[in-house]
Amino acid sequence: MRKIIYLVLFVFSLSLVSAASVNVSLGPCYDYSTVASDDGDVDDLVIEEICSNTGAIDWTGSTLNLTVLGVIDSGVSISNGTIVVNSLLRPDLDERAHLTFNNLNFVIEPTILRDGEDCPSNVCENATYSLTEESYEVDVIGFSIYTLTARQDMTVYTDSEAYLKPEIYQTIDFGPTNTTYKCVVMIFDRDNKNLLQSNPRRQKRDADVLSISTDLNLEDNSPEYLGYFKSENGLVNTWYQKDLLIGYDTFIYVAKCHGSDGSEKVFEELIIPHYWEAFKSTPARWVWWTDSASVSTWMIFFIAISLLILYLAVKKNW
Repeated sequence: MRKIIYLVLFVFSLSLVSAASVNVSLGPCYDYSTVASDDGDVDDLVIEEICSNTGAIDWTGSTLNLTVLGVIDSGVSISNGTIVVNSLLRPDLDERAHLTFNNLNFVIEPTILRDGEDCPSNVCENATYSLTEESYEVDVIGFSIYTLTARQDMTVYTDSEAYLKPEIYQTIDFGPTNTTYKCVVMIFDRDNKNLLQSNPRRQKRDADVLSISTDLNLEDNSPEYLGYFKSENGLVNTWYQKDLLIGYDTFIYVAKCHGSDGSEKVFEELIIPHYWEAFKSTPARWVWWTDSASVSTWMIFFIAISLLILYLAVKKNW
């Protein structure tokens, strides 16, 4: 009789373990943790990407029934700035969750998209962004494709001949509007988020040395900082010095503007100098390497001609 009782207890224990187990097999770069209940449902599942620490999905507070579809081996993807759960392939994962995006390259809080469109506030809730932690967190009510993108509230055009000049001249276009905007253009180092340049320079009036700040308190009567670019007919003419940025592989361009109606508009873009293009129709892209390349080409041509003349002179005993 005792053996029968032990056998029953053993079989019952195995059934609990089997019912409570969950298996995530998305590859070596994914890890997971969970608290499983004894009825086969899974509580508080967390899946995170661990190779590059790009993000995590946390279903804490949600109970997932994974008994039908079993092992999670597809339908979930976490990469830099993007988290995907295919709710058609894995409808059992289509529940409320907390998303974390890590290792981000944004200075201003980014915009979150759901399937390529701005995520409604009743779908993406409690969003927070930490510049120091380079992380963005948000609660979502269900699943689709969630992507982060830099804010681009207006259009920025660059002078088509910017590569010929020491300054980059631009036009910020707000479209038809009766609002007057005051703007500052800022350039940040991508890796450390250090402010490399701010135009007009945000310099304290009582400071003996340059004190650049990202503070955009642009009230007309504010005595603390000097200067801003002001709009006329929905357009703002801006500029910054390109020579001050030589030596940085990649940086972040930010134009931040305050409106007379209390609104705030931002244009942010990650710039890779080797791929800049000087086209009027392309917002916030430019080149200066063409300038140096032209100089180098002419120098090589001049040296080649000089060597040819020297060779002919020696050969003919001039």
